[in-house]
Amino acid sequence: MKLLDKFFNRVYDRETLEKIKFLSNIHILKGIKRRDLLYLLEDLYEKKYIKGEVIFLKGDIGRALFIVYRGKIGLYNSNDMKNLVAEVNEGDFVGEMALLEEMPRTMCAVALQDSVVFMLYKVNLEDMIKTKPKIASIISYNLACVLSARLRALLEDE
Repeated sequence: MKLLDKFFNRVYDRETLEKIKFLSNIHILKGIKRRDLLYLLEDLYEKKYIKGEVIFLKGDIGRALFIVYRGKIGLYNSNDMKNLVAEVNEGDFVGEMALLEEMPRTMCAVALQDSVVFMLYKVNLEDMIKTKPKIASIISYNLACVLSARLRALLEDE
């Protein structure tokens, strides 16, 4: 183990190190160095939801990306929550389009279990573009790759 890693592990508590390790495995955050993930962690808002709680409704203005840290989120095409379209599990994220534009949500999201999410707000990403451009560019590039893959999958299904 490198000297810097030993120092890092001694300075930060176990919970913080656990969160950094978790974030390092999130696709949209791949390639961000550990010390930069610590900076990013300070910009993430951690929120708990109880089973059945609405996270956002279809039509709400999207202002944040949600990363599922613990639990599971269900996505529905409508606010009546009758037909489950997809499940978002630990380590996955939803609401990525909100990082690009504040537009109405296209789905409804509900906690299927007691859940904890990290929220990255669009304004925080915009601030990072000025203060930490390398982190912001990695997130933006990964976001573009995710959106491209989803668009390609959608077009292939037609």
